[in-house]
Amino acid sequence: MTPVSPKFLVIVVAAWIIVKDVLNGVRVSSNALCAPNADANLARLLLPNKDSSSSSNPPTNPPTEQAVQLPIAQSFIPDSSTGKIFRGEKLRDFSLPRATLGKTSQSNEPLPFENDFTDKCTKWGVVTTIFDPTEAISRVSNLPEWCLVVVADTKTPTDYMEKFKNSLGGNTESTFFFSVERQKEWEKLDGPLGAFVRTMPWRHFGRKNLGYLFAILHGAEYFFDFD
Repeated sequence: MTPVSPKFLVIVVAAWIIVKDVLNGVRVSSNALCAPNADANLARLLLPNKDSSSSSNPPTNPPTEQAVQLPIAQSFIPDSSTGKIFRGEKLRDFSLPRATLGKTSQSNEPLPFENDFTDKCTKWGVVTTIFDPTEAISRVSNLPEWCLVVVADTKTPTDYMEKFKNSLGGNTESTFFFSVERQKEWEKLDGPLGAFVRTMPWRHFGRKNLGYLFAILHGAEYFFDFD
């Protein structure tokens, strides 16, 4: 048997200590990110500690796994995920005067109504996609007393509605396919509506906003936003 040199043993032991420390750090980080205040813990792990970095003296009590998971009074990452289950509770009211859209609108701006959908539904699903129709979109189209607007983009298949109806059984009576051509017609409108449409970039998720406007224009009071 070839004898093992002391130098080689030192290298192996050092490597084992480093790997052990790294794995222990991963375990601590994972536990912190699974905690209810995960966003704050993530910030603590990633952002430098201004208090400790400004001092040359090491802390008296080094951080431990328990210390990492202690609650933080204020998150370093505002407006991120809350970690709470969505309950659909009303959070705020709109107290200003409301503009009226629909056939009773007093606006001088010409509004692009689709007669087949005007005041047809008060509950609307809104989706934008560049892919073929899905089972989820078909199911929403078949919900009783619901309408659906599908906002197309430049990459959306041109035979979308054909596949939607023939392959998935989508309800075309309650579904409006907001085609690229129709959206370009909206871009030519005078007034605030046309100006807003022209600000929406193509090949962008923001085009879903046009779906909201379409639904509101045709009587929507409730939205189901989904992908």
